[in-house]
Amino acid sequence: MFRGSSSHTCDPKGRLIVPSRFRDVIRASGGDGMIITTGMTHSLSAYTYDGWKVVEERILASRSPNNSSIRRFFLGNAQDCACDKQGRILIPKNLRTYGGLDKDIILVGLVDHFEIWALDRWESENQQTISALQSGEFKNELADLGL
Repeated sequence: MFRGSSSHTCDPKGRLIVPSRFRDVIRASGGDGMIITTGMTHSLSAYTYDGWKVVEERILASRSPNNSSIRRFFLGNAQDCACDKQGRILIPKNLRTYGGLDKDIILVGLVDHFEIWALDRWESENQQTISALQSGEFKNELADLGL
């Protein structure tokens, strides 16, 4: 399972080191690569092949009137990214552009997948969440979760 977060840098070629604890999860699922696609908030989402298969099946089975757009956005942007011998992945240029990935990156584990964020976007998103928590906006949801 993908847990925790870690800061990294993306080199000028678009290569990013995947932390060993995340690589262990990827290997345990039967491969040295993953699927990376666009995320909801100008971040990227990375899945093991098994995890991506579940997401793909859900998208394909959806009867939403917006399904064509959803398919194009998530499935059409999905890229196979393999780890090299140094534990790096090459993030395709179109995904780096979408995510605003330049140099400073943070990887955030979300159990079944992890997100790849430009550090400045992550800090902004995190600050919005902190503000919502402080205002009590999530009070009922957090109580239901026992937090």
